[in-house]
Amino acid sequence: MKGPCGELFKLLEYISTQSLKTMFLSFTASWTASSPREVVSCIQECGRLGASLRDLELTGISLRNDSSVLPEGALEPIKRCTMLRTYKFSAATICLKDDNIRQLCEEGNWRHLEVLELPRCVGGEAPSFLGLITLAEHCPELRRISLCIDLTLQDYESLQAQKALSRFATNLTHLSILKAAADGMISSNPNAVMLAIGVSEFLDHWFPKLIPDNIVAPTADQEWWRGVKTMMAKFRQFREIMSKAVN
Repeated sequence: MKGPCGELFKLLEYISTQSLKTMFLSFTASWTASSPREVVSCIQECGRLGASLRDLELTGISLRNDSSVLPEGALEPIKRCTMLRTYKFSAATICLKDDNIRQLCEEGNWRHLEVLELPRCVGGEAPSFLGLITLAEHCPELRRISLCIDLTLQDYESLQAQKALSRFATNLTHLSILKAAADGMISSNPNAVMLAIGVSEFLDHWFPKLIPDNIVAPTADQEWWRGVKTMMAKFRQFREIMSKAVN
């Protein structure tokens, strides 16, 4: 369905079936002060109708100003969609921290999820790489993730500490990293080189099926991420050489 957010909400209210398999909503209304509430209302209706949903996509509205950001907990109703295979949400900029991600999936609500695409977050209201680990742990079928990551929340030491956590099997093969609104370039970070080493080791450790060439990075940080992907490839090449030498 495609149309103004408020009108789509009214249509959703009239739907009573619990047998929907696919839902696609595209919001076309101009972004107004009331639109965040209308988007949240549509999300709540999706949760109400979501017992049998396999594919859910909400698109169409982009960030215009600070008042157009959805609040923390706005995605909570989608926890009720326990049969989801694909969930794509790009209808608004959101606030989504590590704790919010854990609340969404820690009870196994999204255990069947294979594709997850979430939008940009505002600066200071985005998850760290710990949120990525949480998704991989509680959504074991995930192959593709698009997620905003706040790289200011970690440094080399914290990423090394996260490697010490008990590792579990993951199936992630594709990762798209979004940049939080108003974030600066990573290369301006005085510890950018050590952070790149930490991120490459972290991703290589937790996501052995993640193909470096399948990591999509923000345009402004392409060069920095190219270094991360190169190091990941070199780590794996070295392990392969050592494995052959031992055998």
